[in-house]
Amino acid sequence: MIDKNFEATKSRHSDISDLELHFYNMKYRGINDSVMESGGDRPIFYLFDDKNFGLISFMLSEDSPYRIHKDRILFNDEELNFRNILFTRLGNTLPYYYFRGPHGMFPSLQDSKILNVNFNPKCGGCDFCFYVYRTKQLENITPQQGFKKIEAETGLNELSCLDEIAIVTGRFESEDMLKVHILDVINQAEERGFDGRIFYIGSQLVTPSCIGEISKRLKNDSDRFRCAYTIERFFDRSSIMHGSKGKKDYPEILSDMKNLKNLGVGKLEYTYLVGIEDFDEFKQGAEELVHIAIPHISILRKTGRNANQLTLSRDYVEGGPDYICQIRKHYEDLYGGKIIGNNFANLWLFPISDFNFSSYLNRLSSV
Repeated sequence: MIDKNFEATKSRHSDISDLELHFYNMKYRGINDSVMESGGDRPIFYLFDDKNFGLISFMLSEDSPYRIHKDRILFNDEELNFRNILFTRLGNTLPYYYFRGPHGMFPSLQDSKILNVNFNPKCGGCDFCFYVYRTKQLENITPQQGFKKIEAETGLNELSCLDEIAIVTGRFESEDMLKVHILDVINQAEERGFDGRIFYIGSQLVTPSCIGEISKRLKNDSDRFRCAYTIERFFDRSSIMHGSKGKKDYPEILSDMKNLKNLGVGKLEYTYLVGIEDFDEFKQGAEELVHIAIPHISILRKTGRNANQLTLSRDYVEGGPDYICQIRKHYEDLYGGKIIGNNFANLWLFPISDFNFSSYLNRLSSV
């Protein structure tokens, strides 16, 4: 069966590679997988051509033109014109941590050695988030417990090798509790030799006093503290985001972002989730942030849960990959080109020239 929506998108966006267009369409259409249908683990694939690399994971099996056959993805039962390799299958249990770069199997740009931690995963959550229904499996733990867990499970007790620790959390009861948590992560990491960058991804850290305390702990070195403010959607936020996150409207968020910039937070970013807001609203919000922050973009991940499905915007449901391409090109117009980010659900895939891709393929073949 011909995917008319996809063929029309290819015709309208011939300047975007087949790999990228299929990446967008897989996000939109999902995949048919007999292993997941029978209750098995979810697949994660490497997708790549001679220029770009993408990593894509799926959380459910769907009626889709994409199908897994002998550890490869077929499109309308035909081979794709770029390489795809089943990297691994994972269960739905969330990890408290994972490594990016040479210490793990998830690549990073410039081969940066990154540790992602989420020791406080409990969250009322946002309707679109795949964490929401899986955090029931995990209890919050302290950073001390978290780093002891890393040592016990990996044998790594010396962290001077790391370039960055990225901190993601569920919502805390207060900003002050979050501040204490971040400071504890820094203390535990530095006791193990870490002297790299802290990257906080969230929206609760906003006041000058809390940011100042963390900056002071990092010796007021702007290169050691990054922040990505989790916006996700610019307008009508409270309908799909809960608690403190959904309460803030866009003018309040703009005020927060300007304050963060004025406080000297290094390389200020904001997260935006493609697929949960119509195009006109996206344009309005994105244009007001151009001179304040860089977007840290992800494409919505479908979970199969009804709440997640109901967050899909009308424009995304109707346009699919064409809608994604329109958002990509508007961002490129606003920022003067591609916005390559160190996250896998981004609109722009990893340039293979920007990391040692062959090392990952070699390790994969040796497993």
